Amino acid sequence: MTVTDAPASGRYPQTERTVPVAGKPIFVTEAGAGAAVVLLHGGGPGASGVSNYSRNIDALAQNFHVIVPDMPGYGRSVKGVDQADPFGYLATMIRACSTNSASTRRIWSATPMAARARCGSPSIPRPESGSWC
Repeated sequence: MTVTDAPASGRYPQTERTVPVAGKPIFVTEAGAGAAVVLLHGGGPGASGVSNYSRNIDALAQNFHVIVPDMPGYGRSVKGVDQADPFGYLATMIRACSTNSASTRRIWSATPMAARARCGSPSIPRPESGSWC
């Protein structure tokens, strides 16, 4: 695990680490404390969690534990994914990073990933209001 300097405009240091999921390393950046918010990035050349959410992490870290993974195949995460269930690892990653409930903020291509992680894993706590699945 490494702690990097906060962005020039930010106050919250970011912790970087890899989380082993099914024996494969998933790279995760975390910042802040409180209820967990998981930011899932979409695809595209050069996509990674921090590159997609660099302007949001510090603002959210003021009130939340922000979890920003590099999705498998992107950034510093493993390049091979299980094509039979490419998003099933998300529930395991969320449990490894969070001791409290996780909300999922999403962009277009992350919607099926978030749904698979939330709906396929009853062990991930749901918020009392606004719950889905």
